[in-house]
Amino acid sequence: MHKTILVAITDLFFYTKVRDALRQPDYQLERARTQQDIVDKAGSTSLSAIVFNMNDLTLDAFQALEQLKADPRLKNIPTLAFANHEEVETWNRAKALGVTKIVSRNEFSARTRDLVEEVIAVTPQQSPPIATSNEKSLKRSCLHGQHAQLGATFEEITGWEIPAHYGNVATEHHAVRQAVGIADLSHRGKLRVTGDDRVKWLQSVISNDILPLQPGQGRYSSFLTHKGKMLTYFRLYMQTESIMLEDVGEIGETTFQALRKFLLYGTKAKMENCAESWGLLLISGPKAAHVVQSAFGVDITGLKPVDFVTAQIGGHHALVLRTEETGEVDIEILVPADSIATAWKNALQAGAKFGIKAIGSHAREALRIEAGIPKAGPDLNEEIVPPEANLEGKAFSLNKGCYPGQEVVARMDTYGSVRRKLAGLVLKDLVVPPHGAKLFSGDREVGWISSAARSPQLNKVIAFGFPLRDFSKPGTELTVSFENSRYPATIQTLPFYTKP
Repeated sequence: MHKTILVAITDLFFYTKVRDALRQPDYQLERARTQQDIVDKAGSTSLSAIVFNMNDLTLDAFQALEQLKADPRLKNIPTLAFANHEEVETWNRAKALGVTKIVSRNEFSARTRDLVEEVIAVTPQQSPPIATSNEKSLKRSCLHGQHAQLGATFEEITGWEIPAHYGNVATEHHAVRQAVGIADLSHRGKLRVTGDDRVKWLQSVISNDILPLQPGQGRYSSFLTHKGKMLTYFRLYMQTESIMLEDVGEIGETTFQALRKFLLYGTKAKMENCAESWGLLLISGPKAAHVVQSAFGVDITGLKPVDFVTAQIGGHHALVLRTEETGEVDIEILVPADSIATAWKNALQAGAKFGIKAIGSHAREALRIEAGIPKAGPDLNEEIVPPEANLEGKAFSLNKGCYPGQEVVARMDTYGSVRRKLAGLVLKDLVVPPHGAKLFSGDREVGWISSAARSPQLNKVIAFGFPLRDFSKPGTELTVSFENSRYPATIQTLPFYTKP
C-alpha cells in the first residue's frame, strides 16, 4: 500500500533530496507549491505525512498549520518540519501548533527517510508536539532529567537526544562571553585505548605524532583515507596506562568504527567505546577557572590547551581538560557516567555566584563559529584534506613517517597544491544558509558553506566555507545560493571573535 507524502517545500534542492530519499516503491510524493496547495491536497488525498520547510518564504507554513489543525478531518495528519537550528521562536511556534516533529535543516538533510518514517509511525493518540515512535531508542545523557527541569528544548544528534537550548540562545551565549556557562557533551564520541602496543598502533594509523607526549599532555589528530580525506578529527589525551580520544564534533561512532578496522589481529591494543559509559561536561567563560577550582579543587592556571590534570569526582577518577570550543577559557570534565550528576551539581553550585547558565547546542554552535573553530562532521569530513582546513601544525605531521593519506598531505605541502581553503564569510542578510549551500563568484560556482549561524556577538550571520583558493582572500565578494535565492557575502579573516 502506497504511503503518500505531501512535500511543502518550494526549493528544488531540498525537494529533490526528499524525492531521492523516498524513492521507494511504497512511497508516493505530492508537491505543494503554494499555501493553498497544502490545504487542498491535504483535504483531497489520503496523506501519511506532510513535510514543511518552516523558513520557506513562499509558503506560510504557520498559517497552513493553523488551517490544518482547525479542520477535524486533517488535524491528525503527522507533520515533519525543519527550520534553521538557531531560530528558537520558529521552533517554539511550530511546536505550539502541534507539529509531530521539528528538526534542524542539517538533521533533516542527513536523515530524511528515517524522520519521515518516525512521524508516520506516530498514531493520533501519541502525537503531542515532537513525540516520536523511537523516542525510547534515542540515547540520553544521565543528566537528561536535569536538562528537562531547566526547560530544555531537545534535538536529536547522531542518535542522542541533547539540549538544543534552554529558552534563550542569546542569554546562553552572553553568559559564556561575559561570565561562565556549562554544557553537557556526554553525547560526544569517546574512546579508551589500552594495551602494550597502544602508542605504537595509534602512531602508525593517525595523522599526528604522539610519541613525544607525556602523561598529562594531549594533541589534536585526524584519521585519513588513503586519498588524504578526513574521516574524523579528535583530541587525544595521554595517560600512564591508557589513551583517551574525544571527538571534536558530533559524529557518532565514526571514529570508533574507522579505527577498529585497522586494529589487526595480534596487535597488543584494545579499544573501548566509552560514549555511554563516560560523561563529559564543558565549562566555558572568563570565570570558568574559578568555577573549576571551587567545584573540584583543581587549579588549571598555566594549563595549555589539550593538556589535562586528574581529579577525584564522586568517588571516581576524572580528567580535567583544557580544550578549545568557544574562544573563551574552555575546560572539560571527563568522568565515568556514574559521577556526571555530581560533577554537574558541584559546578552549578560553584558557578551560582557568577550567574552560570546551562548552554545548549545552538549557543555552542554560534560561539565556536565566532571563534573560528571547525569541527568534525559539517566542516571536517571526506570532502576535504587537512591542509585545506588550515590544520597545519595542529592535526597532522609531515615528519612522523607513514600513515594512511600521508603521501597526499606531504605532496600538498611540497608543491603548494591546496585547491581550497577554509574561510570565514559574513552575509549581508540575516538569513542562515544550510550546510552545502553553494558559493558563487558571478556565475561561477567556487565552493560551499560548511557551517553557519547568527552571531549574537556581531549581530550578523557568519559562516565557514570552502571556496577555491583564488577566492579565499579577505575582502573577496561572493554570493551564497540556496532556496532559489542568492545572498551577498564577504570573505573575512578568521576568527570572527577574539577575547579582548
